[in-house]
Parts: sequence; structure tokens; C-alpha cells
Amino acid sequence: MKHFNLFFIGITIIIFTTMGFSQNEKFWNQRKEKNHKSSVFYPPVCNIQLYNDGIDTAWTRYYKSNKIDADDLPTHVAIDMSGNCYVTGYVKNAGSEDDVMTLKYDKNGNLEWEAIFDGPGHYSDYAYAIASDREGNVYVTGETYGQADCDLFVIKYNTDGIRQWLATYNGPNNSYDGGSAIVLDTIGNVYVTGYSWNSLNSDYVTVKYNSNGVQQWATRYNGVNSNDGATAIDIDVEGNVYITGYSSNTGTSFDYATIKYTNAGVQQWVSRYNHSSNLDDRPKAIIVNDSGNVFVTGGSLGSTSDYDFATVKINSAGIQQWVARYNSPDNNRDMAYDLALDDSNNVYVTGLSYRSTSYSDYFTIKYSNNGIKQWETRYNGTGNSDDVAYKIKLDDSSNVYVGGTSYNSGTY
Repeated sequence: MKHFNLFFIGITIIIFTTMGFSQNEKFWNQRKEKNHKSSVFYPPVCNIQLYNDGIDTAWTRYYKSNKIDADDLPTHVAIDMSGNCYVTGYVKNAGSEDDVMTLKYDKNGNLEWEAIFDGPGHYSDYAYAIASDREGNVYVTGETYGQADCDLFVIKYNTDGIRQWLATYNGPNNSYDGGSAIVLDTIGNVYVTGYSWNSLNSDYVTVKYNSNGVQQWATRYNGVNSNDGATAIDIDVEGNVYITGYSSNTGTSFDYATIKYTNAGVQQWVSRYNHSSNLDDRPKAIIVNDSGNVFVTGGSLGSTSDYDFATVKINSAGIQQWVARYNSPDNNRDMAYDLALDDSNNVYVTGLSYRSTSYSDYFTIKYSNNGIKQWETRYNGTGNSDDVAYKIKLDDSSNVYVGGTSYNSGTY
């Protein structure tokens, strides 16, 4: 029998088996992945918990920095092959600026190290994504501020929390640049995507570093010379790089804009999605399968509704294959935050969906490889208040695990 452990930051975990759904069964598993990906979510307290495969709480850890009157805000978690848990976020320093804090807990919940990053400008610094490799090295990205602007940064720590290198990216306009997502390949290269300001507005920026932190290439995307920002990244088995984000367009507000690059940073195609309402479309997550098909999900404003789930499949040539949307019965807000694939390339999407009571629930939906809805399920936490699902994973039996925040009697 396999045994699975759960790490999370102040979140509630739901499992949906392949045979049925129960709001009372809460388990967790990590899906087998070919690379290490990161996404961003913002839990409100620095509360680290581990669940084992029988829902018993194995350990809970709280972290509080020395600044008594300030919040410590975690933004992301990564887990290595040995079950160690890494948390990154930001804390107040003595000068009331924010510094990046990265923590390592072993599988038993013992704090092994903490590392603080105060950037070269000694102003505020923010971490938004973290990843770990097979050797237990840890990589953090975000933005580091100077007196008048900020740069994208990547830090590599070794398994003992010793900084190995710091790499920064300053765009051509010497303005605002930041990392929002990170992915690693199997030979130690690091890929980061985010935003970078030109003289007028922001572009996508994607940067590749080698295992020593030396920049290999940087590429930008400026849609129609308006605002663009990348939100998610993935790589395929051949090392091609896939980026998605929001991109302004004339007359259509923000669209999904998904880009494929070769491993050398050469753009292969751009695929855009704009709903017929010509309103905001904002992707949150991307995943690519072994055949080079790309799946993107996020939120899209409908013509008569608030944001809806909008999931798009794009083939290896960059041609859109299908779009699947979900709008709740009351035309309230629905926003997808993550997606996963099973071995048959069925697509699982999770996020939030508002009820008529103006509170949100976890909402998870399964589509076939052809975009046909297979099932949907909703979770309303015990507090009957706001619940938001941020992450979804599958195990080898295609059981579905969803994690996020859940409001319960005055606390999340």
C-alpha cells in the first residue's frame, strides 16, 4: 500500500475518488510529475500543516518573524523527493521594509533552516514562486525593489539553505520587472516568467538560466504595444517552453495569450483566446502533455455574467481545439486557478464559484480530452462562507485532490 503525506499552508484539502464524491473525505496526494512547477496563492497566515494518508494531523507549524506587529505572508510551497517542505513568502525587517523569507521543514516538521533575502537595493522584496529539484536545491523568484524600480530575481539555495547564486533581470527600460512563475528541467536549467515594463507598459518576460545561474536567454512578448503579463509556465519532454498570461488587445480588453518557445528561446507560435463578449480573459494555469498539446484555464468575463471558468485546448501547432466554459446558475463569479491531466488526457479544473448567498465554494469540473464535461462537484466548508480552491493534483489511480482556503467560524 502506498502512503501519502500532505503539506499545506492554512488550507483545506478535498479528495474526489473516481467512483464518487464526498465532502467529508479529505486526503491528499502528490501527482507524479515530469518537472517541477510553481503557481502562486496567498494564504492569510503562516501556518504549515502535514496530513498523512489517514487524515490524522502529523504536525502543524507556525512561523513568526521577530517583527511582532507585522504580518508574515507565505506565498508558495514546494516539496522535494524526500518529503521536505519549503515555504517562501515575505516578512517585515527592522526598517519596516519587506524581505523574502524561505523556510525548510523536514518530513517530521522540524525547521531545518530559514533564509532571508534583502535585495541589493535594501528596499522591499517579494517572493511569488518556489521550486525544488531532485537534489533538494531550492529556487525562489519574485521581485526586488530599489529606490525607484524593481528587478526580477531568482535565488538558488542548496539543501542546507546556503545561497548558491542570485540572478537578476533588469529590463531595457530600467523599470519594473518581476517573476511570477518558475519551472526546472531535468538537467538543472531554470525558467522564469513574469512581467517587464517597457517605456510605456508591461510585457511578458521569460528568462532561462543554467544550473550556475548564468542567463542563457531572455525573450519578451508585447502584444499590441499595450499591457501584458505572464502568469504561468510549463515545459514539455523536449524542453520546449510554454507561457500563458493576460495580453491587452484593441477592442477586446485582456485576452489569454499562450506562447511556445524552443529550448533556445525562439518563438514558435502565439495562440490567443478572446470570448465573444470582448471583455477580460485572464489565464491562471497551464499544462502541456507528452504530445505537445497545451491546456490553459482561468477566468473569462461573459456578456451576461461575471467571470466564468474558461478552459482552452491548443494543439502542438498552436491551433485552438476547443474551449469549455462554466457559468454558475446564478451568473455569479467563477474563477479557475489550476488544472491537471490524467493518463487519458482528461482535464480537471478547480477554482472558486460563488453561490447565490454571495459566498464562494470550491468548484471542480472534469472534461474529456475533447472538452466534454464529465462531472462537476462543489464544496461548501463548515463555516458556510468563502472557500477558494487554488491547487489540484491527481494520483496514479486518477483520484483528484483539491486544496485551498476555507473559512471556518472566524478563521481560515
